[in-house]
Amino acid sequence: MKNNNFDSCNNGLESLQKPSLYLGRHREVSPVCPKPRRLAASLPDFILPDKCTKHSQSSPGEYCEIMDIITNKAMDHHKSLSLMAVSLYFFAYEAVALLLVPLSGNHFEDKLCLIIVFLVPHIFFSIFVCLQLKVSAMWVLETLSPTNNGSVGDGRFSQAGYQTISPNVDDIDKMVEEAVAATKRKEESELKNVTLEALEALKKGTAKYEEDRVAWEGEKATYEEECQRWQEERLGWEDEIANLEEDRREWEYERQGWEQERADLETRRQEWEKESERRRKDREAELDAVRKCAKLYPNVLHDYNSFNPPQDLE
Repeated sequence: MKNNNFDSCNNGLESLQKPSLYLGRHREVSPVCPKPRRLAASLPDFILPDKCTKHSQSSPGEYCEIMDIITNKAMDHHKSLSLMAVSLYFFAYEAVALLLVPLSGNHFEDKLCLIIVFLVPHIFFSIFVCLQLKVSAMWVLETLSPTNNGSVGDGRFSQAGYQTISPNVDDIDKMVEEAVAATKRKEESELKNVTLEALEALKKGTAKYEEDRVAWEGEKATYEEECQRWQEERLGWEDEIANLEEDRREWEYERQGWEQERADLETRRQEWEKESERRRKDREAELDAVRKCAKLYPNVLHDYNSFNPPQDLE
């Protein structure tokens, strides 16, 4: 397989040099995921050119996610080797403890205590490790089987400072399919959750709108009753205003009659004053004439007064 066939495989492969970055799900991957040149000659055989092209062109982020899963599985197998080594150590320790049992003495209690203290905890631990790492151990043992040249594994990526394990094409295809299916399931689950949240929010909004609508209907009915009452009161006020206007017109007519009567009275008063002034002047003239006559003819005035007593000569 030529190296230039992997030019499109540029998503997440650089991370295979440093698997320690993926222990914490390190996500600082460049948008284009450039393929390191020094790994061009050591690309694994299970990556097919068509799949690389398909994933890199359609969804680079998805392919980087798949490479993360593959790298994490490889790191899990490295951990499995370490745990299996620890388990073998405990098995050896148990074997030594078994050799010490005959030397513990002739008493059965001493041998039983030695078995309980040294052997039983390690036996349970070994069983637990075997059960937990059964699948990983089987996969590691299969991939660590000698190759045609007698070496363990194919020795790829040895320049990175550690020895990796090269699984076969079927396993990596299965991993890719599982990763793609997991990604789709995750997206579908997230979409479903978002849809359910939106529906729940819509239900709450609809319920709140219904409550507001019912409250508004009640307020509307109250407002209509108030409007009807105000309309009736307005009609009553309009009738009262019309009556007051009619009374005002009547009072205006009466006021005009009073004004005319007052003008007539004022005219009559002026006439009476003129007539009184004329009479006063006439009377004063008569009194002056009588006084003159009294001075000229005092006997005539005495005779006049005897027959006509003076009433108001002063």
